Amino acid sequence: MAFKKRKKIAKGMHLNLSGSGIGFSYRLFPGLSFSINKGGVYCNTSIPGTGFYSRNKVMGTNDNQKAIPSDIASISSKNTPSRSSIIEVAVDVQAKNDGSFTYKLYDLDGNENKSLIVESRVTASRQFKEIVVNTINDCTNELTDIHKLTSRPLTAIDMEKKVEEVKPVDIVPKTYDSEKPTYESVKKKLMTEAKKEIRSLFFWTNSNKREAYVSKMLEPTFKTELSKWESAKNDFDQKQKEIVNNAKLEYENAQKTFEGFINGDENYINDSIDNLLACLKVPFDFSINYEYLPTNKILRIQLDLPEIEDFPKKKASLLATEEMSIKDKGKIELNRDYATSVCGMAFFFSGMMFNISLNIRAIEISAYTQRINKATGFEEDSYIYSVIFNRWHFARINYGAIDPILALKAQPNKSKILKSFEMREIVPFSEEEIIDIVNNCSL
Repeated sequence: MAFKKRKKIAKGMHLNLSGSGIGFSYRLFPGLSFSINKGGVYCNTSIPGTGFYSRNKVMGTNDNQKAIPSDIASISSKNTPSRSSIIEVAVDVQAKNDGSFTYKLYDLDGNENKSLIVESRVTASRQFKEIVVNTINDCTNELTDIHKLTSRPLTAIDMEKKVEEVKPVDIVPKTYDSEKPTYESVKKKLMTEAKKEIRSLFFWTNSNKREAYVSKMLEPTFKTELSKWESAKNDFDQKQKEIVNNAKLEYENAQKTFEGFINGDENYINDSIDNLLACLKVPFDFSINYEYLPTNKILRIQLDLPEIEDFPKKKASLLATEEMSIKDKGKIELNRDYATSVCGMAFFFSGMMFNISLNIRAIEISAYTQRINKATGFEEDSYIYSVIFNRWHFARINYGAIDPILALKAQPNKSKILKSFEMREIVPFSEEEIIDIVNNCSL
């Protein structure tokens, strides 16, 4: 295989997990990003350089707009006969794949709480324990739900509409509406100041003193006020020019993006993939080799998957006694979570790649992991699935409702996933097989 490009991506970021949701955002490539928080998962799309922006919820049911990515635990205890003592704090919990966790407490103004009494009451509450349990489980959920972030392939009509939405209408620069200072306006302002500041017991002298103050301060104050006004006006006028110029530039960039999307050649596609991978941040280790076959309009991807050894092995629950239970997953459960996640990655990466250009009509992903060869004792690459997506069929998948394992098996694929969800080694599709399958599909 003659794969031309390789991009090694390290772990994207240390996630700030809180409550029943994930609190992070990342930019996939110019024009596409995701933000994830307790309120749900949002897909943010735009045309690079155009100003077009759309935000759509793809997961979750509730919105949460708090500045601190956290859950609020209201702790109530009746310490006195007369009233209840209520403490409200923001709880920021971070969890690791091994089931360990750390936390910080904040007051509602965002200041870290240092009170041990408050901490002991909060950590003993059911609300806090629920937050911890959900946070630990989210370490798995963010990986097993990766397919739900899949981008639906855009059509030429979709892109044309987006470009049309940023087409500048006749933009008339606004006029700076702050009145230019005059000697008379400055004199009036100074007299108001003088009346407040000059109040002698010898009231008959106030008038002359105020006149003298105004006369002395009029010229320097007028020059200062005029200079400030001119500076503010210049800044305002410059910004208005930038608004007009940016609107024109954004539309030109949108047209270029549209042209690349419709007619992207091999260089355009390779450069776009490089740009995508350069800014892609996800909470797992992976690397990608890729090769675009322009004659057949097929993108081939070799995906180096995260290892099952690095996958979250713990699960948490809250018992009827309101005690937290953090224990190891069973082997089958771990295998199922891992298989669900890595199969979901095929959809996740393909969705992004399809949106680079209409000239990518099919994508083949062969995914591998590192395993010990029992015959040699050395670690070797082991392919565990090879799957082919064609653009037309891929666009009709309901990504949020699929089981990634079954959905992958519904495509032309090579995989051996046992009833125990163990993924056995396979031989990936050859280039000849891929071309033959794609050419015989209804695209």
